[in-house]
Amino acid sequence: MKTIKIFLASSDELVNDRNAFGNLVRRLDKIYEQKGIRIELFEWEDYDAAYNDRRKQDEYNELITKIQAMCDICDDTIMQRAGWPQ
Repeated sequence: MKTIKIFLASSDELVNDRNAFGNLVRRLDKIYEQKGIRIELFEWEDYDAAYNDRRKQDEYNELITKIQAMCDICDDTIMQRAGWPQ
């Protein structure tokens, strides 16, 4: 079975769009699974945001590099700002 891996991240202001996209991917997965194709969605929220002994931006940069290497599609959408709301 072929697997297509999609990584999805967006700024907080696009949460509704991100949820709609995730729902679409899950529906497509059900349709294409019957044809021998799986679609896996990885979302930014799935990754640990807890502090450790490393600078957080360095950790994010390393994580993004790994994600880009393992996924077929990476969607990083930003509307007005990047990062966490303050």
